[in-house]
Amino acid sequence: MRFRHRASVSDCFAAAHTLRDTDGPCSRNHGHNWKVSVVVEAAELDSQGMVIDFIALRRLLRGILDGYEHRDLNQIPPFDGTRNPTAENIALTIAEQLLETDELRPELVEVRLAEMDGMEVAVRISDDEAGS
Repeated sequence: MRFRHRASVSDCFAAAHTLRDTDGPCSRNHGHNWKVSVVVEAAELDSQGMVIDFIALRRLLRGILDGYEHRDLNQIPPFDGTRNPTAENIALTIAEQLLETDELRPELVEVRLAEMDGMEVAVRISDDEAGS
């Protein structure tokens, strides 16, 4: 029997956005207290018996979220151009930023983003794109 180990951390940030190419209230600038969860996976535990140190993973996530904290997302890349700042695209961008770092030892498998209770999206990273 083969096991895979998963670990996740969550953090939050407050930011505003305006959705482009839509009618209704979301086409006006508005804010959310976004909640982000990151799931990583490893086939083997490290020498301490962990997938990853929760504090290290949360620090890595926090470093990304600090760039969004109390900002208008439409004014920062990549949302200042063609990428609409939808919850789906924000989750995708966070996943891309995590994959760019050399500090993430286990595979990144999922980033979940909630703009409020009951409204959540997830981006799953396929095996051929996951970090090692």
